[in-house]
Formats: sequence, structure tokens, C-alpha cells
Amino acid sequence: MESALIRMQKSFPSATTTQARFDGVLSKLASMVGIAALAGILGWQFPNPALYLTAMVLGFGLGIAGSFKPHLAQKVAPFYSVAMGFVLGGLSAAYSNIAHGIVPTAIIATSGIFVGCFAIHKAGIVKVTPRFVQVTGVATFAFVIVIIAAMIGVPIPGARDLGPKGLIFGVIGLGIALMNLFVDFERARKVEEAGMAPEVEWFAAFQLMLSLVMVYVNVLRILASSQRR
Repeated sequence: MESALIRMQKSFPSATTTQARFDGVLSKLASMVGIAALAGILGWQFPNPALYLTAMVLGFGLGIAGSFKPHLAQKVAPFYSVAMGFVLGGLSAAYSNIAHGIVPTAIIATSGIFVGCFAIHKAGIVKVTPRFVQVTGVATFAFVIVIIAAMIGVPIPGARDLGPKGLIFGVIGLGIALMNLFVDFERARKVEEAGMAPEVEWFAAFQLMLSLVMVYVNVLRILASSQRR
């Protein structure tokens, strides 16, 4: 957590009169979610594998750029929201064809998970220590590598399946996503306390958006796998 904070302090000048606010982070996150929802409608209505692949690659690249270059978060956030919204729209349509009615449930569940994790973090039930952050980073990196490997054809149990194996894979992915949410909430709290420039709100919101995408995708997998058992 300290290393992430230091990176942000180097990317954004300290504020003397106006500080980054958590409600500002949430408002920016809401704008990203809104953009993604609109793009998701297009992804649902106009299925095109080539466009999905392009949007996925673009979203992945923008996600990396916004994560490792905090000062770029504000610039890439709208484009990331469009790209991943389009991908999630197509993915939701595909899952809906497999297991009818799970998309509204997944949206409600994702919202509930977000609010629940925020409440748990606010209450101090989960302590986000440097060790917690380190484990989360390693787990996330490993999970992303597994996903990429599965996409290029490496046979990984559960990664491309529904049913029991897909359910287990989805639960693991959701657990890692929840860990990322707690890290993101703690980062947003430290940003607010540090008194950095308001532009850093975009970085905190961007990180939360990445975690929300991960939560939603794994909730979809869990619900679909549960129906296919």
C-alpha cells in the first residue's frame, strides 16, 4: 500500500486547499459505470466476435496503462469504460443464452457485493495490511496469467467450462476480486487522508472499476455454472 501511495504522490502534486474526497471517487466511479452500461447495451445488441476481441485487447491495455501510470487514469477511464462495457455486454448476452435470467441477478449481486465490502472495510473488520496487498497483487497477477493462457488455448480445468469446475474457478476469481476491492477502498481512504490533488480521485475510481469488472464476470460464471450443475 505504501508503494502505491508513493507512486501516486509522485504522479500528483500535493493539494493545499482542496483534497481528494471519497464521495468524489464514488461519483467518478458512477460515471464510468454509466458509460460501461451504455456500451454494454451495444455489445448485447450487436454481437461481433472480432469487435469483442478488439475491445477486450484495448480494455486490457488501457487497464494496465491506467494502473501503472496514475496520471493517465483520468484520460483512459472513459475509453476503458466503453471497451469493457462492450465486452461485458456481449459476455452477458452469451451467458443469458446459456442460463436465462442470470444477468439481472448478477448485476444486483455485484452491487450488493460492492456495498457489502465497503461496509466491512468501513467497520474495520478486514485489515488491509502491506502483506494483504502483496498477496492480493500476486494472486491477481497469477489469475490474469491463467485467463490469458486459457484464451490462447491452454487446457486449464474450469477456465473455459461451466458446471462444477467452472463454479470452483469462478469462486476463486470472485475471492481475488473481493481482495482487490478491499485494497481499493483502503487506497481511496489513504488518498483522502494524504491530501493529494483531486485528480487522484480518477485513479482511485479507475482501480475500483477494474475490481468491479472482475466481480461481475466471476459472478456471471458462478451463476451460470450453478444452473448447469
